[in-house]
Amino acid sequence: MNIIDLYCGMGGWAKGLIDAGHQVTGYDIVDFSAVYPGNFIQCDLLTYTNFPLKIDVIVASPPCTEFSKSSFPSTWISVKKYPPNIDKGLKLFNKVYEIMKFVKHKYFIIENVRGAQKFVGKAREHKGSRYLWGNYPDFELYGTVIDIYGKGKSNNPTIRSIIPYSISRGLGEKLKGD
Repeated sequence: MNIIDLYCGMGGWAKGLIDAGHQVTGYDIVDFSAVYPGNFIQCDLLTYTNFPLKIDVIVASPPCTEFSKSSFPSTWISVKKYPPNIDKGLKLFNKVYEIMKFVKHKYFIIENVRGAQKFVGKAREHKGSRYLWGNYPDFELYGTVIDIYGKGKSNNPTIRSIIPYSISRGLGEKLKGD
């Protein structure tokens, strides 16, 4: 299947999907081309419009910083100094739905944090700390490990945001039958 990976980061979605035999193109504002395992296009998704008109699957992991900060106690120094900008978080999340209006697709899946539910609606499900929205086939984890980075304890947000292989490969395996 041909898959586009929005807000792709270092390629957590792509790694498992590619290993399951799919073609993946990632899009991100940060240049991750040196580490991204599939095709990579550096762009600002808020303004970019040159997507293929038809693909099979859209996967997306919009930045979760603003939704995460909204769930922290307001007394935390970092929250006082840098309060959450929910409008920014919503703009990034909702851009996926905008893109879906002009890119014909069969399935889509959006991953984000639990705190996003307060602003975008209840997730369809969660696998570990990863909350998932979309219309995609039910799938099982590939193996048993949900989060290879110590349950999200890394101090590096780029590392914490990588989709666990067990999720991406599990989805990839399920999509092979479609």
